[in-house]
Amino acid sequence: MKYLLLASLTLLLNACASYDFVPTPVPELISKVTYTTTDSSGNNTWQLDNDTLNVRHMKLSNSGQLISQRVTKATPNEFNIIATGFENADFKKVTSQQGRRNAGVKEKLVIETAEGSRVFTQDENSSFPAKINEVTKTIPQLF
Repeated sequence: MKYLLLASLTLLLNACASYDFVPTPVPELISKVTYTTTDSSGNNTWQLDNDTLNVRHMKLSNSGQLISQRVTKATPNEFNIIATGFENADFKKVTSQQGRRNAGVKEKLVIETAEGSRVFTQDENSSFPAKINEVTKTIPQLF
């Protein structure tokens, strides 16, 4: 009996050790996030896709010429940090806040869900809600 139990445990451990873990997209409400910053040198765009976990970073000049483009694979945890941050900021209920501010950089955030898209802007006349702003600052740092 002891040998049968030992053989079963060994077989189980070997099966677990040879299993190839394939990361799956984070099952969140948010399917895509597009964050764009525009300044005097051009614009940077980060597109995060929950279905494929691809992150596309594009840098364009002011004339619209593509300077660089890079596609990387995010981990489920990295996308989850962003998605959870937006959900904690209650992105479905808040809007960009109107008011004058000194801004050298224009920013646009588009959050796509199964129910539709939410667009936030930050420029001379509007700003992101505080919690949304905190999350957008992490996007360039993570990717």
